[in-house]
Amino acid sequence: MTYREALDALGRCRRLGMKLGLEKMEALAAALGRPQDYLRFIHIAGTNGKGSTAAFCDAALRRRGLKTGLFTSPHLATVRERIRIDGVPISRDDFASGLSEVLAAAQGLPEALREPTFFELLTALALLHFANNGVAWAVWETGLGGRLDSTNLVTPAVSVITNIAADHQEFLGPDLPSIAREKAGILKPGIPAVTAVTAPEALEVIRSVAAEKKARLQEIDQSSPVVDLGPEAGRQHVRIAGHDYRLSLLGAHQARNAACAAAALGLLDLQPPFSHEELAAAFGQIDWPGRFQPLRWNPPLIIDGGHNPDGIAAAVAAWKALCGNRTCHLVYGTLGDKDAATAVRLLTPIAHRVSLVAPASDRALDPSLLAPRFAPLPTTCHPSLAALWPGLESSAEPVLVIGSLVLAGDALRLAGKTEDEEAQLNELLSPSPPSRAHP
Repeated sequence: MTYREALDALGRCRRLGMKLGLEKMEALAAALGRPQDYLRFIHIAGTNGKGSTAAFCDAALRRRGLKTGLFTSPHLATVRERIRIDGVPISRDDFASGLSEVLAAAQGLPEALREPTFFELLTALALLHFANNGVAWAVWETGLGGRLDSTNLVTPAVSVITNIAADHQEFLGPDLPSIAREKAGILKPGIPAVTAVTAPEALEVIRSVAAEKKARLQEIDQSSPVVDLGPEAGRQHVRIAGHDYRLSLLGAHQARNAACAAAALGLLDLQPPFSHEELAAAFGQIDWPGRFQPLRWNPPLIIDGGHNPDGIAAAVAAWKALCGNRTCHLVYGTLGDKDAATAVRLLTPIAHRVSLVAPASDRALDPSLLAPRFAPLPTTCHPSLAALWPGLESSAEPVLVIGSLVLAGDALRLAGKTEDEEAQLNELLSPSPPSRAHP
C-alpha cells in the first residue's frame, strides 16, 4: 500500500461516519496482539486544552530522555501529525505499511466488526506504531468524550480531564453534567487523576465518578496568574503552584493547561520526580501550532483554532491581554455543527471589520449565512482563506484568524509552515463541498 492508497482507504472509512463504542476497537487491538499492553499512558480528556496539555506532558518526558509517543486530534496539515514519536510525525512509509497491517487485521474480524471508523483505524495505527518502536510513554488524547471513545481501551498511569464546556452535545448530552459524565469515563479504578474543571455541576460529577472508582483526584488551583503576556521572545510569564514559568504557548488558558500537565507528571512513578526547573525548561520550548499562534508581532497576526464558546472566549481574553483595547480585522470561518451565534457575540467587541471564509472541510459553514449576524460591522464573504491571504500578510492592521482548527491549518499552509503537497494529498480525506447548515 502506498501513502496515497492509505489516504484513499482512510477517506472511504471517513465517509462511513462516526460510531462511538469500544467493541470494535477492542477486537481490532486484540487482532493486532494488544499493543497497548506494552505501553504506559497519560490519558487526557476535556472539551478544550487536551492537545496543549498533551504537548506539555510530551515535552517534559522527552526532556527527561524518555521515548514518547503522542496521539492527538484533529490535525492541522497532515493526518500523520496525529501520531508522533519524540515529536516527529509518523513517516509516509510507516503510515502506509502500518495502516495496511491494521486493515488486514480488521478483515479477519467477525463480519459485524470488519468496518472500523476513521478514528478507530488511526487509534489502532498509533498503538501499533508506538509498540513497534519501543515507546516508553504514550501521551494519549481522546477524540470525543471519553467513556465510549476509541482511546479508552487503555489503563493509564494517570488520567487528566482538562475542562468541561459545551461542545458536541449531540453525542455527549445536552448539559455540563452529562458531558462531564462522558469524559469522566476515562477514570479507571485506583488510577490517580487530575482535573482543572471549574463548573460546579461538572466538577461534582467528576468527583463522584472518581470516588466510585477510588481514583485519587487532584484538583488544579485555578488562581495561577499570568504575570505578563507580550512579544518578548514569544513567552508569557506565569506562576504555577508558587513557581515561575515562561510558557511558549500564550493565554491564561495555557497557564491552566500547563498546571494540569505539571500535576499529571508529578503523579508518575518516575525517579527522580520532575523538578520545577525541568518542567520550566520543557514548557518554555513547546511548538504547538494553531493555538493563539503569532505569525507576526507588529502589528499582530494571530492564528487560533478556537471553535466552541469556551475556546473562543479564551482567545478573546488572550487578545485583550496582548492588545488591550486595539481591535482587529477578524477573519472567521467555522464548521456547520458549531455554535456560531455565540462565537459572533464573543468576537464582535474585539473587531472593527470582519472577513468570513469557508475552512477547507466538507463540514464548513457557508460564510454568507453568517454575514447578517456581524452587523453593523463591515463584513465581506470569501470562498476560502486563500483569496484573502496576501492582503493579510501585508496588512498594517492587527489580524485574528479564528473559528476552526481546519482554518488554522489553512492559514499555516498559506504562510508556508506546512508542505503544499502534503495538504493536497490530505484533501483525499474530505472530498465533499461545504455544508449550508444554518448557524
